[in-house]
Amino acid sequence: MEKLPSFLDKRIFGLILEIGEIGKLTEEELMSYEASLKHKRDAESVFNSAKKSGEALGHAKAEARNANLQLRC
Repeated sequence: MEKLPSFLDKRIFGLILEIGEIGKLTEEELMSYEASLKHKRDAESVFNSAKKSGEALGHAKAEARNANLQLRC
């Protein structure tokens, strides 16, 4: 089945269809797919870590600026 009928919930049945397609992969294709997933997850992890660090730095700078402004008053 190439395309899901419109009445099916694409989030659920699309995932099931994708799992079925993964089951048809050869061992080499499966290894490549898994390596690709690992790379994607690693990249997402690096991005999320950098985002959290940036947010923490931004909050620290804002707190320092606010403390400095309070000292002037």
